[in-house]
Amino acid sequence: MATNIKHPRTAFVRIHPLDIVFDFDHAGDATNFWNSLQKAKQEAHLNAVKTWVSLPFPPGLLRVYTASKGDVGFEFGNHECAQKWAHHLAGVGKTNVKDKPDIVYVGRHIC
Repeated sequence: MATNIKHPRTAFVRIHPLDIVFDFDHAGDATNFWNSLQKAKQEAHLNAVKTWVSLPFPPGLLRVYTASKGDVGFEFGNHECAQKWAHHLAGVGKTNVKDKPDIVYVGRHIC
């Protein structure tokens, strides 16, 4: 897990094309996140909006919602899918294994 990767300010589902977008405060933060995914051979795309990084929908994703403090929750069908995707996110996703193991949280308040 990369420790120098900054957390995105938010994440959302984009309808066209259908994907998950992480929105960072600065283009350099988005590039660092994208680079960490490329080194791990994970599919991700930098966008024309320089602070956005697009990711394909992860397997097992059931819903995306606004969590407490404005973070974004990604709820999965099982904890294995959630853990795999959290690991895929180079340290910017966090799970609460004890209370809600099927949810990956992304945002500024999960640090």
